[in-house]
Amino acid sequence: MKTLPEDRTIIERAVAEVNDSTAAFWRFFFNKTLQSAMGLCSCIALASVASVACAGDEGAAQRMGNEAVAAVKAQRLDEAIALYREVVDRYPDTAVALHARERITFLSGLSHSVVSFPFRTARDLMVETARAVQRYRYSKGRYPDNLDALMPKMLNEAPIDPWGSPLQYERLESGYRLSCLGGDSRRGGEGIATDFVIVNGNFVSDPAHEALF
Repeated sequence: MKTLPEDRTIIERAVAEVNDSTAAFWRFFFNKTLQSAMGLCSCIALASVASVACAGDEGAAQRMGNEAVAAVKAQRLDEAIALYREVVDRYPDTAVALHARERITFLSGLSHSVVSFPFRTARDLMVETARAVQRYRYSKGRYPDNLDALMPKMLNEAPIDPWGSPLQYERLESGYRLSCLGGDSRRGGEGIATDFVIVNGNFVSDPAHEALF
């Protein structure tokens, strides 16, 4: 499809950033990875039970390791990591501590993926919506007055962010502004409350000043 010059940034960024990673894919990835984590942790627990007598430091470390395995199964990854770290700190010379070090590295990476999942989903949604806005402009010769104008031809449904709030769209004199308000559903904020903003097909690094990436 032919694009207007100012359309190219969001189209090109979409290829690099989205890379066909839909929310369904990330849910599948997380579920499969978590299943692997539970399986590996369970194997570690069983191996430790078979190889050491539950007495003294080994017994205490094993009990703590079993609690960590239970936390992983309940998807309480931060709790599991804390328990494994306690095993390493308190019982560094035990067989369980040796495996705990490996589990800390693995679960820390998995925990980061879980935390970053809504941000990836939000960016994907922003790119998808911005591309729909650009297609509308190419088709109609102007930007839409609101996101409702994009449905159902450009978008199947109203875009809702991972935190349950609709994306914000503003028609500007020189284009448009598309916003995702983050976990607090309010403008501004950091961490989980960080906003994502696209102005005329470009992500902006500072929403308050509209500084382009």
